Amino acid sequence: MRDVPAAKDLASLPTGDIILPESSDYDQVRQLWNGKVNKRPAALARCADAQDVVHTVRWARAHGVALAVRGGGHDFAGRALCDDGIVIDCSRMRAVSIDPARRVARIQGGATAGDLMGAAERDGLATTTGTVSSVGLPGLTLAGGYGPLSGKYGLVADNLLSAQVVTADGRLVATSVTEHADLLWGLRGGGGNFGVAVSLEYRLHPVAKVLSGLLLYPLDQAGPMLRYYGEFIRAAPDELTIQPGFIQMPMARPSSFSHLPIVVRLKKESGCSRRYGPPVSHWRIKSNQSRIGPSSTPWTRCFRRGATTSSKHSR
Repeated sequence: MRDVPAAKDLASLPTGDIILPESSDYDQVRQLWNGKVNKRPAALARCADAQDVVHTVRWARAHGVALAVRGGGHDFAGRALCDDGIVIDCSRMRAVSIDPARRVARIQGGATAGDLMGAAERDGLATTTGTVSSVGLPGLTLAGGYGPLSGKYGLVADNLLSAQVVTADGRLVATSVTEHADLLWGLRGGGGNFGVAVSLEYRLHPVAKVLSGLLLYPLDQAGPMLRYYGEFIRAAPDELTIQPGFIQMPMARPSSFSHLPIVVRLKKESGCSRRYGPPVSHWRIKSNQSRIGPSSTPWTRCFRRGATTSSKHSR
């Protein structure tokens, strides 16, 4: 590992902690969801609030050191870490507040999809999130973000109302449709690397219950199944979102899958895959949205092969 001059000086964070390679918990803190990622940062700044992030960005800029940002640490490619640089670790910044009257949720930069949904469901509200509850919501948002409710309510980025961002020069900037609107446009799909999102607000929707399921088919049926999906989804209602793809199950052959979340207001199941043919495995659950998704299935940490597509209604 290349030595980063004065890395120990970063230990003066106002409220957070600095984890260095010699720290006893260094290997634990740098562990990501993808266990194959083995990057070794010079230091990890475990930030407790926005001012910690401001301090870290300014320090890295002054010393010419590379930065990476970690929220939930769920990115397949491991971009939450960097070799020989500084990691802004927001995983302790997970506060969530819900305004049920305005139907707005505000989260900190390390909150997960499960954090938001767990808080919003108490008021019968939800927004589009990822398909895994442990995914970091800010990172998902800034990448567009598709999930179980995308068909009805758009991408995660479509539901972003405002944000507070620490820019590359260390300024804390508030952005919304009325303030620094060009930055909000960038955060909602206009590009990347505009800064570190330390707080975000989302539009919420009244969704009390959903019907969700997972159907697994043998790989040799993938072609016919996907062709059937292509025909079926053209006429499917917005409330139905189907996410077909491929997955390698532990100790089993590769399979194709269909993940089918349905807003219960449809009043009945679509039965799309049942009409196609019986799957080799399936499950379904009628519950609140915070409890649906592959995080509750046996293949939580399996890797998908190739791209996953979402329904025609994703925006």
